[in-house]
Amino acid sequence: MTGEPDDALIGKQHLVQRKLGRCMLILQQYEHLLKAIAATHSVAGPVDQIDQIREKQAADVQRKTMGQLVGTMIDAYIVDSSTATEGHEDGLSIASSDGQDWIASSFRISFSPERYAKERDDIERIVTMRNELVHHFIEKFDLWGEQGCAEAEVHLDECYAGIRSSFFRLRQFAQSTDTHRARTREFLLSQEGCDFIVDGILPDGRGVDWPRSTIVELLREAETKFAQDGWTPLASAIKWIASTVEEQTPKKYGCASWRQVVHETKLFDVRRGNEGGATAPGSPIWYRSRRL
Repeated sequence: MTGEPDDALIGKQHLVQRKLGRCMLILQQYEHLLKAIAATHSVAGPVDQIDQIREKQAADVQRKTMGQLVGTMIDAYIVDSSTATEGHEDGLSIASSDGQDWIASSFRISFSPERYAKERDDIERIVTMRNELVHHFIEKFDLWGEQGCAEAEVHLDECYAGIRSSFFRLRQFAQSTDTHRARTREFLLSQEGCDFIVDGILPDGRGVDWPRSTIVELLREAETKFAQDGWTPLASAIKWIASTVEEQTPKKYGCASWRQVVHETKLFDVRRGNEGGATAPGSPIWYRSRRL
């Protein structure tokens, strides 16, 4: 095309530019939200390293393309309820490994297969739309003609409506996750949360995670102090625990006695008898860690 465009065409071109800019701005918001979700929806590691792990995840996410972010979203955050990974726990879980307490926090949005397919296709469509606008827009429309500008305007309006709808739906997902995360934080700061993390007492009266409970740790430590031929007198362990950590009592763990604690854990063998092995009513109780 030769010569300068007339004022009418320039006005059309400027309108296309503004609408393209509007699409790019909301796409940046969309990508920013994807990064926030990808960085925070799941974190796991030693309790004393969680902040550093979360910071590293956020830094790693900043280097990902929009396509990579969507790959993280699908099946990791937005999941098909019929094929979700077995054994994957949403919410909060605590475990012990190699003498360290580990914490895992995970939040996912689960949909029926039909809704999942729709959400997946919608997110993937936004990526395709973004790539087309960034890399191929001027190839697709003749912006040196009024007809081409008019067609570009219609296309950009449709793109903006689609991106906006998807963005606000994604923001609803993120807000739902934030609500659950806030409730988790509130739980962690409560006495019930402290009992769960520190002592292994499960919330809502669901029992005790005995292998990582403080009372079991103390019973095992007592073994190192008072064991005789591999067996430890329970009375000696009780006396030492009471003088060391007085709040660690059977009642705290929903038990009526120390013998019930030892029985409920299923982590110890128990016998009754004197040092020579003779048994009689009132004979002392001995315990030892069960060999796995």
